[in-house]
Amino acid sequence: MIHLGRCGSTALAHHLQQHPELKWAGEIIEHENEKHAALNKINQFVTNSIRKYSGIEIKPFHLRSCRIPPQEFLDFLKKKQFSKIIFLTRKNLLRIIISGTVSRQTKVWHIQNSNNQKLHQIYLDPNSIMVRGNFYKLLDVLSMLEKDILDMEELLKKQKILRLYYEEHVSMSPVIGFKKICEYIGVPFVENSISLVKTNPFPLQEIITNFSEIKEHLDNTRFEWMLYDETHSNKTIS
Repeated sequence: MIHLGRCGSTALAHHLQQHPELKWAGEIIEHENEKHAALNKINQFVTNSIRKYSGIEIKPFHLRSCRIPPQEFLDFLKKKQFSKIIFLTRKNLLRIIISGTVSRQTKVWHIQNSNNQKLHQIYLDPNSIMVRGNFYKLLDVLSMLEKDILDMEELLKKQKILRLYYEEHVSMSPVIGFKKICEYIGVPFVENSISLVKTNPFPLQEIITNFSEIKEHLDNTRFEWMLYDETHSNKTIS
């Protein structure tokens, strides 16, 4: 499963990890920074897996960190008999940034009980957004996320992948996405518990203390709608 993070991947992974026919390793190379070590880790996972189906999660950032060209990585997966690719993204890219910022400040990345959903307000500097230790302008970060999606879609356009969106397949219930994954892989759907809830189920107007400043920054750009609408029907990145 390829994804950008903060788009429901962990909620889906919880379901996948409970399936009796699946061995789900999650973001197996997230702490690697060298090509050989990363590929070797995946190779070891495949070798040691005793389940009928095995799966991993990858972010484009992981590949850049390990200096692995995306096409080379896809070729490697094919050689290791990874025959199915799930591409999960979030249409509202601003929400990815907000979710990551809130989680870094609160040190809370996932919530299991709705009683723990608490509003955490942030000041978002439109000229200084942290991404993996570096700082960029907000518009540049949004463009970078968009480019990651478009570049990966271009690489995958000739393959029969499963395309999932947070807004359509996870937001209301990750079971929706989980059912589609089971059908795509060819395993029976298995009922299990939903253990996670949304970390930031609040309007951005309430989360961002300088909302008017961010609004001015995004006015008349293709990202403007993301300030208000989680599931804007006419703003699909494809």
